[in-house]
Amino acid sequence: MRFADFFAKWQRVVAWWRNAGRSERLAAGLFFWATALVWAQPLPGGPRLPFFLLLGFAMGAWWHARGDLWRPPAAKGTAGSLLVFALVLVLSVIGAPQPAIGWSYALGMSGFAVASAALVWAARRLPRPSFWLGWGVRAGFLFLLGDAWLQWLVGRDLFGVPYGASYFEGRLLGPFADTLKLPVLLALLFPVAVWPWRDRMRVALPLLLATGGVVLLSGARSALVLLMLAALPVVWRWPRRVRVGLLGVVVLGVFAAVVVSPAWQKRIENSVDGFVALRQAKESAATEEGLNRILSQRWELWRNATRMGAANPFFGVGTKQFRYVYADYADEGDLYLHADPYHAHHLYLALWAELGGAGLLWFFVIAGSMFVAFRRASPEARARAAPWAAALAAYAFPVQSQPVLLNVWWFPVIWLCWIAFWVALTESDRAEQSQQNGQGEPPIVSESLFR
Repeated sequence: MRFADFFAKWQRVVAWWRNAGRSERLAAGLFFWATALVWAQPLPGGPRLPFFLLLGFAMGAWWHARGDLWRPPAAKGTAGSLLVFALVLVLSVIGAPQPAIGWSYALGMSGFAVASAALVWAARRLPRPSFWLGWGVRAGFLFLLGDAWLQWLVGRDLFGVPYGASYFEGRLLGPFADTLKLPVLLALLFPVAVWPWRDRMRVALPLLLATGGVVLLSGARSALVLLMLAALPVVWRWPRRVRVGLLGVVVLGVFAAVVVSPAWQKRIENSVDGFVALRQAKESAATEEGLNRILSQRWELWRNATRMGAANPFFGVGTKQFRYVYADYADEGDLYLHADPYHAHHLYLALWAELGGAGLLWFFVIAGSMFVAFRRASPEARARAAPWAAALAAYAFPVQSQPVLLNVWWFPVIWLCWIAFWVALTESDRAEQSQQNGQGEPPIVSESLFR
């Protein structure tokens, strides 16, 4: 894009803001703070402050809109789904050792329900709402990607975090000095970030390689799998020779990462030892030890999560109670008896363990409704919702050590993708519904100004 074109579009945005009414400005504020759940992640507290600001704007929309906030079907569906989930969280903590934690998550889920209805309300008052949600997330993605490569090249990122600091030596973690948030965020959001350029390989391919490099240097094997799944809808459209070449690049990239990253060296060593132990195993204990080494000690977590759900099949052991009841289900000598098993490291097993069949049923109903709505939508609506669907489908892939859903920093990202999916899918219905209600179109600038 030429600078003159960009400047002209920016002028149109400024003109829209100047001419917008109070409803439209409130809607723009809601969208701004919703996307901040991604781009404000490196700030202290992560997405907590953006969420409270978003909730404040949502309450303002509630006061401004009154009953209209719940009128759109998408608002009823998204907000109602989260209120049902809040009820499941409350029921799960009955008799739990730390019920206050579950109550706090249920309260937070109710806040997300209000924010969901407000965002759907805001989408009806903005030109091309899915466009703005996409670019807000895209900006955060590109910033985090550039920050990570700056850290790799000069030894410190824009926040002053040194390369190879506290968490594991040799891991590239960008501004997140003590966790693996960076590679997981980049992997999940890759299809959203690259979607406008998916047919322009000169842009999309370098972004894929840059993202893959950061994920490899982070030493996170699960993030690499997540990136491969999330990138599949983008890469599938490319020529076959390019796809085959990318497989070779992945192999070479892993080899290079093993050479320079102690974290990858340790994982490869554990995997080799695990396969040797499996081949020589004659008892179940030896087999489990081999699986544990291959899966980076995940096998014990998954096995005990299965036991928790089996013992509490309806509502599980309670929301965020995994670490508090772990010792009751672990074998003697379990590695995590003297560590902190804070979650099951698997989406479905975590839901099964903490929320039981009720949690899994809620999840499958949500996923099924999204699938049906996507299949029934118009081709234009599916095209708008596709990048968000790709990200969520990659996260929901069952054979993977996913981040747990109920997490203060992770759930807001998944929630934003979920809401953006519904906003994109129902965007084309806005004009028709407004005419049916006799309200006419909201006083906004023509959508063509933003193309």
